[in-house]
Formats: sequence, structure tokens, C-alpha cells
Amino acid sequence: MSMLEDNESSRPADDFAAVDKTCPVDATELPPVEPPSAGFIAQLFLVPGVIVLVVVAVWAMFGKLAAGQEDWKSLVVELGNNNQLRRTRAAHGLAVMLQADVKRGAEKQKLVNNPVIIDKLTNLLDAELGRKSHVQNDLNFQIFLTKSMALLDPDPKVIDVLERALQPGHDVGLRQTAIESVAILASRAAEDGSTFQHASLTARLIKVSADTEPAVRQLSAFALGLIQTPASDRRLRVMLDDPNTNTQLNAALGLTRRNSTAGLAVFEAVLKEAVEFDPQSISGSDEIERRKQISYLEYEQDLRLKNTLDALSSLAGVFTARQRTKLTGLVQDVSRRHRRQEFRFKADTVLQRLRRQK
Repeated sequence: MSMLEDNESSRPADDFAAVDKTCPVDATELPPVEPPSAGFIAQLFLVPGVIVLVVVAVWAMFGKLAAGQEDWKSLVVELGNNNQLRRTRAAHGLAVMLQADVKRGAEKQKLVNNPVIIDKLTNLLDAELGRKSHVQNDLNFQIFLTKSMALLDPDPKVIDVLERALQPGHDVGLRQTAIESVAILASRAAEDGSTFQHASLTARLIKVSADTEPAVRQLSAFALGLIQTPASDRRLRVMLDDPNTNTQLNAALGLTRRNSTAGLAVFEAVLKEAVEFDPQSISGSDEIERRKQISYLEYEQDLRLKNTLDALSSLAGVFTARQRTKLTGLVQDVSRRHRRQEFRFKADTVLQRLRRQK
């Protein structure tokens, strides 16, 4: 993460999508999607500049809508309205209701698996994708609908339209949102004790993971890590050698979920960079810019280190004696030399786990 390949992917997440101020749909006001569990969050590798899995939506215009106060049937009808403002309000209202339905749990859900809602939303997104519009207002609405797919059950129609959204030619922000939705659906399947078995969609995601855009590859590696198939495993191993360090780490973390130590070299590199970082070596056009750059680099390095230490802790009993010996020295350096006390403590905890395996 200290060596992002382009400036576009280094923007803060809130600035990822340019927002047309005249558009009634703010790109940041997309359907709120919450992670299935705290464990899922712990494994999440948040990359600054990339809208990753956990979406915090700002419901400025529609936050006061109560799910029980809306008639979902009326909202579904309004989704087809030619008036953009009415259509947008209906989409927001339905998203609020779907989110509330997700929180109820599988036994009480009535909307996320409703065939009428699934048909309407998937058909609407399919039609929007077919327009191939690159007007910002249209893109915002496409991204909104694509994010909504993560709130639905993985019906074949949902899977099909997400696969289409991943295809080349679509806006990069839209494709990233489609990957997010796939990842959330895959994680939800794991939470339910099932597997995400959608071969065609997985094959498309594997193709997308070779995209020229680093941010797309980073997010693809994360999503593939949640889809445990032989094909995704093979692709993750290849991505360990990706030129982008963020993608490498996401691939290594994905393989960790398989109890695989294949990403060990990536983890070792993160441990080394954590103690070698020198803020004084960072330059900028002026002191304010320099401090911003230092803050950004420290933030992404901390994220890399946190996830690496978590991965090493979970794999402590899988490493060979020789691997543990080498890791012990690297983790010990972090416990002694890292600039932040919380990471020195965290490294100490990992050291104890590694030593207990001897």
C-alpha cells in the first residue's frame, strides 16, 4: 500500500466518485450495506482510495424514512417512473426497507427474497447497463442499483446481472461496486454455512482480476478470497506476485482463509516495511502537503500491518518450525521498534502464539 500504482487509486474513499451536484442521487448516498459479522470486518483489508466492502451511507435526504411507513409495492411501481427524482426517491425508500429486512434475520425476512422486488431491481439494472450511458447522473443510478444487489438473496437473476456489470466496457466505479456486491453475497453464504457456487460469475471475476486498474485487482483479490473454489485458489496464488502490493496482500489474506501459508513472503515484506518506515524521508510541495502524505502512508501501513498480524496469529499452528523461527524475529522487531504502542502490544500477542507452537 505504500506504493500505489496510480494517483486515482490513492484518493480518499469519500472522494472516489465524482458527484454531480445537480444530480438528485449523490454517489455517496447508495444503499447502506453492513458486513455480516465482526469477524468479517477483522478480515477486511480496507484500501484507501477504493470503495471496498463496508459501505457507510449518508442518508441526508432520505434518512428519516421508516421502513414500516413505506408501501414496498408502491415503491416498486415508482422505480419505473420516467421522472428521475421520483424514481430516485423510490429507490432510496426501497433500499431502506431492504436494509431493515436484512437485519431481521432469515426467518423473518419478507423482502430480500421477494420475487417481485428481485425482478424489478434486476430488470431495471439490466436496462440501465444496456444503455451504456457514461453521463454521471446515469452512472450514479447504475452504481446505486448495483449496490442494491448485495441486499438481495443470490437469486439467479441477481447473479446474472452482477456478472454483466463486471464485463469490460462499463465504468470502473460500477465494476468495483459489482465486485463489492459479489463479495458481500459470498460472505453471507459463508455465514449461513453454505458455499458460493456460481461458476460463471466466479470465472468472470477471475478475468476481472487481471484488469489494468490496480484498484479493481485489489478488490477482486478480496472477493476471490471469499469464494473457495479450486479456480479461485489458483488465481489467488498467481496474484501473490501482482505488481501492486495491495493486491498481493489481499491475495495472501484470502489464502489465509484456507489455512494456507502461501502468502508468507508477502506477510514478511509487510513486517519489514512496518519498522523501516521513516517519516523524515517523505517529501512534499510544502510542509502541509508533506504532513498529509505522511499521515496517508502511516494509515495504509497500519492497515497492512494489522491484517498481517491477524493472519499470522490465525496461521500460528500451520507454519513449519523453520517458518516460525524466521517470523519470530520479524515480529519481534515490530514489538520493539514500531512507532505505535498498540502495534507493539499486538505483535507481542502474536509472538506468544508463535512460541506456544514450539
